[in-house]
Amino acid sequence: MNYLLELLHIDKPFIQKYSMAPIPYIKAADHIFLAVAKLNNVPLITTDNKMLSIASQCGVNALPPADFLAKIDQLNL
Repeated sequence: MNYLLELLHIDKPFIQKYSMAPIPYIKAADHIFLAVAKLNNVPLITTDNKMLSIASQCGVNALPPADFLAKIDQLNL
């Protein structure tokens, strides 16, 4: 299986694009992951229960790794 992987540089354009994402307050590193998932409409894969909860609140499809792997064919990535 091939998966899309893109490296993102955290530079001024990145900050301008992702810093104002409409998501609840969350610590900086988690904010980056959540904002990227939300603005790019891609699933967020995490084992962090707080991230799963906040993602659900703001409309991000967040899944634990095992659930993601079980559903990967249905996600249209």
